[in-house]
Amino acid sequence: MGASYELILIDDRSGQHAAITAGLAQARGHWTVVMDCDLQDPPEEIPRLYAKAQKGYDMVLAERRVRKQSLVRRFLANTYFHLANTILKTNMHTNYTNLSIISPKSSRCLSEFA
Repeated sequence: MGASYELILIDDRSGQHAAITAGLAQARGHWTVVMDCDLQDPPEEIPRLYAKAQKGYDMVLAERRVRKQSLVRRFLANTYFHLANTILKTNMHTNYTNLSIISPKSSRCLSEFA
């Protein structure tokens, strides 16, 4: 898997989700990898995501088995997801991370939706 990188500068501090949305809107590759810059999720997992995507998936999300967060942060995340799941009648999990690989088709859809 050959990789190329492009840096996208955002003028304001709009937050992580705005940055991801801007990145997806500018993505031009066959696949786009989304990951946090703090390396909380190891980049070594990218080939595994890519291998799974090659089986016909448009988007592959990583799931953490061990969370490197404080007890307070885990409590707040669990509380948020419990409330969101109750209100939205969904089943979102707190273990999913931003580490993901996304096809161009899904990247376009996410960019249009955001």
